Amino acid sequence: MTAMTDQGARRGEALTLFGEVLLTGLLVLVASLPVVTVPAAVAAGTAHLRRQVAGLDHGAGRFAVEWWAAARRLWPLGAGALVLAALLGLNLRLAGTGALPGGEVVRWVT
Repeated sequence: MTAMTDQGARRGEALTLFGEVLLTGLLVLVASLPVVTVPAAVAAGTAHLRRQVAGLDHGAGRFAVEWWAAARRLWPLGAGALVLAALLGLNLRLAGTGALPGGEVVRWVT
């Protein structure tokens, strides 16, 4: 009889974790809308799930506090990612014009 109870408890924990992962994904999506904050949102989401697995406080308010702290520290990384994406896009456009010798190879490598 206890084996069935243990199995039910494990299923309940697994379902709780699945729900928390879905909620965290939604929180990270919303926090990533200003594209510069993507690294901060991922960091806060990771910390949120770690706290949930450890059994610590893991509410949405705690996520917001962690996201804000990470956003203040990691905004240069997000801005750098935007600049890198713009440079890669420019590289693709330039390579696709045919003006560069070997542009097709550069385009595929990019």
